[in-house]
Amino acid sequence: MALSDSKPAARHLFSRPMARGAKNKLGDGRPWHSNRTKMGRFNRTASRTEARELKRLLHPDRLEAPPRPRCNKTATASKKRAAGRTWVCRQPELLAAAASPAVPVLWSRQLRRSQESFTNEKPFPTRKFDPFLEQLPKVSSLNHTWHGGCDHCDTCAVVGASGSLLNREHGELIDAHAVVFRPNWIRPHFNGVNYERHVGKRTHVNLFFGVEGMIDQFERAQLALPPASRAVGLVTPASDRSVASFFRHMFRIRRNQTRMQAGGVLKPQVYLMSDHIYLHGLSHLCGATGGGCNWLGDRSSTMRPSTGFLAVVLALQICRKVSLFGLSSDPCRPFHYYGPAKPSCTPEIPKENDERVHWFEKEHELYDVWSRQGKLTQYS
Repeated sequence: MALSDSKPAARHLFSRPMARGAKNKLGDGRPWHSNRTKMGRFNRTASRTEARELKRLLHPDRLEAPPRPRCNKTATASKKRAAGRTWVCRQPELLAAAASPAVPVLWSRQLRRSQESFTNEKPFPTRKFDPFLEQLPKVSSLNHTWHGGCDHCDTCAVVGASGSLLNREHGELIDAHAVVFRPNWIRPHFNGVNYERHVGKRTHVNLFFGVEGMIDQFERAQLALPPASRAVGLVTPASDRSVASFFRHMFRIRRNQTRMQAGGVLKPQVYLMSDHIYLHGLSHLCGATGGGCNWLGDRSSTMRPSTGFLAVVLALQICRKVSLFGLSSDPCRPFHYYGPAKPSCTPEIPKENDERVHWFEKEHELYDVWSRQGKLTQYS
């Protein structure tokens, strides 16, 4: 037999199909190469096990990810979304933030030197901050950001924008706190209506999602106030869109710095929240949703703490006593205290405020848990 005639026979040694009705050694009708596939899977599994054991020996201080939870999902799309969420909840950076009793507040030069990656929904190398390094704060604490700023504050109020604020006149009580955090819009006056008796008038830290509209609105509002009464802006870091807006803001500040100095304009301070606060908040949501298995009826693969929830997590980090206002829902009040009235009492969230990535009801459940544990006090 010629050499060329022997090649096809050799090629079919493991892949030639068996005759109909024939059985291999495993007793099924699959071709012989199925045995090789099974052995390959066994070897790969054994290799992964050995790799995990070796990593545990080389890095005994590193937190090991817990086993992935088994999510009881039937639909393929639900399985994929749940798999994405459970993968996020098992990341080492998130586990480290959850285990840490105290985490840094601001993204700073100090963190840039100690971290190679900024961890949010789309992690990126921290070297991207290098062009703006001198504009970042030296350290990650809040005590230098405003007059009377503190790292270990006494009393803190976190004031949301829920319509439940209209049920009480807590304005003076809110203003009596040493530090007042307000997520998103600051609107004690809106459309000619004065809400100060319900929401107060003092603000020390304003947290917001970093789109240009929010940053610009914050700056315009603060420039209308005397420097001693201005709040500090804090951009939340969860989304790459939010961080990109912060980069553009830093670029505009650097470009216009000479002109502002010549005109004697003192720009309001805007900082980026550290990714540690975001991870700490996300870890609480992972723990409350079975490791990411159960999230908003599987409408989204993304779990994102709301700005109000991050404000509460931040306050619990740096404050001795935390009070919550306007972070609970009232079915008979507007979704926002400055918004239009509901036509009827309903717990449903209006479509324009219903976001797939936030789960406000789950966050409210966590507030209730922390209230029972004595970590905070809920007023409205």
